[in-house]
Amino acid sequence: MSRDRAVAFVRRTFAAAIPRAVPRALFAAALVAVATDCTSLLTDPARYGVVDVLAHRRNGAAIPGVGLELYAGNRPMGYAVTDSAGAHRFTLVPEGFYGVRAVLPDGYSLVERLVAAPPSDFVQGLHVTRAPLSPVAFTFLKQGPGTLSVAVRESDGTPVAGVTTYLFAPSGTKGGGITDTGGQVTFNAVPFGVYGIRVSRPDLYRSDTEPLFAVQDGFLVDEGSRDSATFRFSRCSGSVQLKVVDEGARPVAGFPVTLYNSTGTLTDTVTAASGSYTFSPLACREFGVRLRPLIGWTITEGRGSSFADGLRVSRTVSPTVTLQIQRVTCRGTIRALVQDAPGAAIPGAVITLFTVVSDYRTGTSGADGRVTFEQIPCGQEFGVRIAPPPGYSVTAGRGSSYFDGIVIANGATTDLTFRLTRP
Repeated sequence: MSRDRAVAFVRRTFAAAIPRAVPRALFAAALVAVATDCTSLLTDPARYGVVDVLAHRRNGAAIPGVGLELYAGNRPMGYAVTDSAGAHRFTLVPEGFYGVRAVLPDGYSLVERLVAAPPSDFVQGLHVTRAPLSPVAFTFLKQGPGTLSVAVRESDGTPVAGVTTYLFAPSGTKGGGITDTGGQVTFNAVPFGVYGIRVSRPDLYRSDTEPLFAVQDGFLVDEGSRDSATFRFSRCSGSVQLKVVDEGARPVAGFPVTLYNSTGTLTDTVTAASGSYTFSPLACREFGVRLRPLIGWTITEGRGSSFADGLRVSRTVSPTVTLQIQRVTCRGTIRALVQDAPGAAIPGAVITLFTVVSDYRTGTSGADGRVTFEQIPCGQEFGVRIAPPPGYSVTAGRGSSYFDGIVIANGATTDLTFRLTRP
């Protein structure tokens, strides 16, 4: 009620009751006082507003049955329940500051019960005026299982298969899986709660300074939720090149070489026609390379001659190593004679010359019962064994079916005799 209307109302209603003896000034003051009190007690309809409330899940689905309380300070101003659309409107709300409190129906939970977050069941400080007010929106979690998917990619988006992935909660590991050819693994029927994903970083994507695991956490799982985590790794890989040369710095093809690290041997191979071999791809780690024995060559034992270690591979460094060997010039001969007990020559016996590493040469005794191995390098231990021809046998053992520990002297000939018998 406006002041002018209040004064007119008082004048019409009470003028007749005022004695004529009352001074006009006093009467006028009474009119003003009454009009002022009336204005303070009655609110202009134009000064009312509305408060809209919405309750929904993270996926936008409405939540009906949420209890609502509209309050001003410590005084309740109204109660309601959200409808099937998860909404309610408080109407004819006088201008002022308000708050809205929500009471969850069964089967729902607050976010802050799972993760550190501000209270989500009330909103306060709402300034209600006749101007439209943005709806008060509540978001709650529905208890129930959901799904978590994990994707592992290279920096360019290429999927990474075979990566070990773990699902964990604050109470511990809850499951594990291996990424498929598409670089993905999915955890289904994950119970309601908060989870994290831990991925074992593949060797080719981890340097010595990077952690073994990559982790993402804080995933909220509620009924029907489908969340995902993507891990992107950039390759940390390189190579180690080993070149083998002789005393004249000429490349040596076919020489046996080994790549190793602190865990043991990784690769055994031989040099290419260029005398080199490139071990690749290698993770960003420390490696070593070494030469393996080969008949006809001498290797000087020691770091930088027979092996090289501490070779660190990084995203920018791929070490190259050259090791030198010496050709053996010292040569000798081994001759084997195959006879029966009376001393007659036996042809057709297979004689094998071998080392501790592998077989070196093979020959067959001729009509004279002999096999000759020439140009045998010095500085290497050899052995010789026999496989009798059909109709003959030999007593198994050192000195009868085989000889070992034979060391060749330069220009010398070593003679051996095998005695066979008929069954």
